[in-house]
Amino acid sequence: MATLHDSDMSTSTRIVITCFAVAVLLGGVASGASRTGIPNQRGVFSGCYDERTGSLRLVPGNIGCRPSESRATWSRRGQRGAIGPVGPPGAVGPQGSQGPQGTQGAAGSTGATGSTGPAGTQGPAGADGVDGATGPQGPQGDPGAQGPQGVPGPADSQVLVPVTGTSPAGLGAGKTYSASSTCPAGTKILGGGHTYTVSNQGQTNRIVVSSYPSSATDWTILARVNTGLGGAVTISVSVYAVCTV
Repeated sequence: MATLHDSDMSTSTRIVITCFAVAVLLGGVASGASRTGIPNQRGVFSGCYDERTGSLRLVPGNIGCRPSESRATWSRRGQRGAIGPVGPPGAVGPQGSQGPQGTQGAAGSTGATGSTGPAGTQGPAGADGVDGATGPQGPQGDPGAQGPQGVPGPADSQVLVPVTGTSPAGLGAGKTYSASSTCPAGTKILGGGHTYTVSNQGQTNRIVVSSYPSSATDWTILARVNTGLGGAVTISVSVYAVCTV
């Protein structure tokens, strides 16, 4: 008996799978079907059928089929048929004469195994099995729809004359000094930069300098003193702004 778990399978496909299942049952061990798990302990074979190529391959019952395949199962022994109706009794024949006593016959051979009995009641659920192997990579999806048109960028830009400044002398630890360059009215900041010097180059490592857009129209440089500057030491900065036109 073979069953393909796909309600849309055509009649010709069922015939092909049934014939293949019979061939596998007749081929049995010679075709390599005796490897572990094929058939299972109940004598059931499992296979994966590819309707595009017509191929059917044997797999252990706990192994899943590929996305393009359908599951098919069958067993060595078909289901037990229904018991037929009792025939009518025959006519009684005439009484025959008693024959001579025969010699005792030899012991008969052991009879064939009886048919399988009806299925028992379902037992309790077993423990969860181990996770199966990861399935094959699925096909790549279709490209997404094109996104909307972005907002047009500025037609041009301008670099402003740098703004310069010098800090008070001898800034202590934790103190800061900053300067900003502002874009003209009606324009916006696109980017910026900075340069700086310390009047005593030996104390340059005492400060940390950063620059950033501090608003939609300003670019700022910030010098932070980590270790106090000595005596008359100052910080000189220049800040550049790149603006829209």
